[in-house]
Amino acid sequence: MKKLFSGVMLAAGLVAAGCGGTEAGMEMDEASNLSTREDAVVMCSDKNWRVNFYAEPELINVVGTMTCKCWQPRVDTGIVTQYQKLLSEFTCSLD
Repeated sequence: MKKLFSGVMLAAGLVAAGCGGTEAGMEMDEASNLSTREDAVVMCSDKNWRVNFYAEPELINVVGTMTCKCWQPRVDTGIVTQYQKLLSEFTCSLD
């Protein structure tokens, strides 16, 4: 009887703590993706630059960008591919 009571209390404690399930309204795939996803903020240094990423080697269709502005967080949009072109780069002034 004592073991049964201990088992029930353990199970109740785990459920109350949120163990053993996904968050309400989330699909299983969403929950697993969020648990392994890490979005680190990348800070820019003393350079301003912009890179375009293209769908093909001929650099025609832009599918993503990566932009840094002096000492600000880097901004990424779209898709990063192996086809890229540095559009601009210059060093920030300290004034």
